[in-house]
Amino acid sequence: MNSAEYSSKNMDHLGIVAMVCREIDLAGEIDRIVGVDPRQKVTCGEAVVAMVLNALGFVDRPLYLFPEFLATKPVELLIGEGLKAEWFNDDALGRTLEKLYRAGPEGLGRAQYIGK
Repeated sequence: MNSAEYSSKNMDHLGIVAMVCREIDLAGEIDRIVGVDPRQKVTCGEAVVAMVLNALGFVDRPLYLFPEFLATKPVELLIGEGLKAEWFNDDALGRTLEKLYRAGPEGLGRAQYIGK
């Protein structure tokens, strides 16, 4: 007899938000603008999607607790395959915010036609 392990994670309304992010290719557009560092486990686009989910999850916690928020969510389903909650740490999110800051509103303004 095969003993498979199952677990459940709470998605709430975040599934709808994740699908909208996927539909407009938010992660892909952010990655095209700021670039992808192959040494990083999480791209800037994936980190932005995670931060959007966190913000719309009504969670008011510091960045260093971000992996705790994602630990109860189906990360692979919401953000991308092969991703783990612990990879969305304060270093990864901080690097993302720094790259977004350096791109500035002019650089990010190129994304005005996301999804078209």
